[in-house]
Amino acid sequence: MSNRSLILRHLEQAERHVSLAQQLVARQTALIARMKAAGLSTEEATNLLSTFLTCQKNHEDELVRVLEELACLPDSLPRDNSRITGGRPHA
Repeated sequence: MSNRSLILRHLEQAERHVSLAQQLVARQTALIARMKAAGLSTEEATNLLSTFLTCQKNHEDELVRVLEELACLPDSLPRDNSRITGGRPHA
């Protein structure tokens, strides 16, 4: 397997991880809203959301790293990575 093929496999995996992390954050945020509306304690759910947000950031950072690695290969086309940061520039 070529280096490019390996990086592309890592890219697919990183994109999947970012997508799953975004879904977890959205579900946990919705759950916290429902819990608050029901007058329930949200402390543990909020702590878990914080963990999910940290994981999401780590996955986004890894995706950027893989995209940068891919961009350094010969014949690589520039990719639009704005989708991983919701359209805002990645810091």
